[in-house]
Amino acid sequence: MEILRINEVIVENLLTETGFGWFNWKIYIITASVLMNTAIGLGTNGLILPSAVCDFELSAVTQSYMAAVQLLGK
Repeated sequence: MEILRINEVIVENLLTETGFGWFNWKIYIITASVLMNTAIGLGTNGLILPSAVCDFELSAVTQSYMAAVQLLGK
């Protein structure tokens, strides 16, 4: 199986012709918002888990489930 290589000059020419416009900025803003939301969600785990352990007397397995559920989704 051959690996196809894209000529860098062709890619540069295509980027020059199409430009970087409003659509690209919208995609960038949406992606940055999703990334910030994920970081904040994972960061609050460190604040919530210690108090939840004391209040609900959680086992180590339950703590790990609570930490992992944000990565698994809804």
